[in-house]
Amino acid sequence: AYFDKIGIDRHCEPYLSLIASWIPGAKIKRQVIYTDKIAIMFIPLYWQKSAAKLQAFKTKAELSGRRAVFIYEHWLRLRRVATRNFILNLTGRVRRTVFARNCEVVVKPIAEVKSFLNTYHIQGSPLTGKAYCLMYEGSIVGCMVFNHTTSNRGSKKTKGAYELTRFATSASIPGGASRLLKAHLKRHEVISIVSYSDNSLFTGSMYKKLGFEKTKETKADRKSTV
Repeated sequence: AYFDKIGIDRHCEPYLSLIASWIPGAKIKRQVIYTDKIAIMFIPLYWQKSAAKLQAFKTKAELSGRRAVFIYEHWLRLRRVATRNFILNLTGRVRRTVFARNCEVVVKPIAEVKSFLNTYHIQGSPLTGKAYCLMYEGSIVGCMVFNHTTSNRGSKKTKGAYELTRFATSASIPGGASRLLKAHLKRHEVISIVSYSDNSLFTGSMYKKLGFEKTKETKADRKSTV
């Protein structure tokens, strides 16, 4: 097996060093990068972690006052800039502030915001959807993507039912998410909006601020990347 030949630590070392270089004062221990406030587990290709181990890591981090985050090798390979921006934001090292009230809201097709989302959202751009964008000085600084509900596998599309699939910004934008959501509600007769927060990356706090109600929380599943 690959890891038997090269060793898991040797394989992970350059990736861990890269991530740590983005975080002042970070310490590395095996597959984990620590600061006083966060604990990042790096998960390489061809490697599995059981749901129990993932949950144990998250619980241990939270008990020590740290936020647990999981970073996968394929993200660094495919979306390194977005991963770096995510970590800079996570550690509070970003960015300029642009107030939503000073921006113009423009609706764009997904093709026109793909590059922005691949740069500023760690999960990249979705394939379809309408993008509500905050424009400032001629450039996109924020983007929220809506689609007809697509994550309920096998379900039929219902008129007025939408899914919020992405929200990304290139700056700190107070009021940005709220303004984009209101713009979507104003343009459509909306029955419902659902969204999903990956708790291995995000806290989901934005949804509470926007008035969403949490209906379900799934437990961590086995993670493997091949």
